[in-house]
Amino acid sequence: MLHVLISVNNDLIAAEAKYHKTCFASYISKSNLKHKSFKEVEGEASYDTAFKEMAAEISEGIYQGKAYDMSSLLSKYRELLEDKGIKAESYSKQHLKLRLQKHFGEEIVFHQHPDRSKPKVIYSRNISLQDVLNASAAQNARSVSSVSFDATQQIVNTARRVKEEIRKCSGITLRPLNVDDVSLESSRRIIPPSLYWLVRLMITSDESGVDDFDHPCPCVKIEDERRIISISQDIIHCASKARVKLPKQIALAMAVRHLTGSKQLVCLLNRMGHSSSYDELQAVDTSLAMEVLTKVETYETVISSNISPGSFVQFAADNNDLKEETIDGKNTTHATTMVVYQPRRAFGPEPPPPLGIIRRDVVA
Repeated sequence: MLHVLISVNNDLIAAEAKYHKTCFASYISKSNLKHKSFKEVEGEASYDTAFKEMAAEISEGIYQGKAYDMSSLLSKYRELLEDKGIKAESYSKQHLKLRLQKHFGEEIVFHQHPDRSKPKVIYSRNISLQDVLNASAAQNARSVSSVSFDATQQIVNTARRVKEEIRKCSGITLRPLNVDDVSLESSRRIIPPSLYWLVRLMITSDESGVDDFDHPCPCVKIEDERRIISISQDIIHCASKARVKLPKQIALAMAVRHLTGSKQLVCLLNRMGHSSSYDELQAVDTSLAMEVLTKVETYETVISSNISPGSFVQFAADNNDLKEETIDGKNTTHATTMVVYQPRRAFGPEPPPPLGIIRRDVVA
């Protein structure tokens, strides 16, 4: 190179010399121009002081094999500058990189992640590839453990919250049992919103109405809504140790007993948490019978709870004889059965409310 310069008397322009394309591109590159124009005139001493403080903090970590990302370092440096009264919002990563290169020299390496959206990482040049792989494996193991712990804690917190809301459930009254309480709508009002949404989001993908958390709207499919309310009532029944009386449990016990007449089947469903106990079922029957007797004493006749007074009704009566064809007429039954009919939308006042019944425990 010196011989070339001597031969042209150090006048490259007269010799019409040309830059190598790669060298010229490097010479006029943005990073090189920024490096040449890099200045911090205002508060130069404050810039140096803040950088020295940060460099002192990260130097030991770099020498121990730690890595730092440029975004975290830039945020730290800006905080130090602002503590010294310098507005550092416009301070760039490139300026900080030049300072780090000037301070650490060849002792550090800047690594750009393949994903350009992620910041550069700086670490000691003494770190080998094997150290990087070992550190990455250890970090992945810690990350998996951390994620597992967070998920477990989240499940625990969710269960505690749902259980706390179940403790506040009041359920329905069984003595006497109100027919209007044994319905889908009544069951929905009893279920806490947190339990309802938990079961709903596990069973279906229907998230409509989740914004109004405390007042959930029914599912689009009525079949899904029934399953959600049924499972939710089973959870409340088991979590409250059957303290909370629920529409599904008593209705299922009454339906199974009516259809099959099997005490064992009712007891089996109760042990599985799907229905009320047989003793509780007998107590409901007794309370209904006592309500009828109380109405007889009050109105001097038996009136069905869904009959409205003052409206048009129709009666149908017939004799009900059992085993009447005997020689001596003994062991026979002779009764009269009467049926009352009334339109569903009858005019007039509403049916009388259920009468107060004194609670009495029934022993099977």
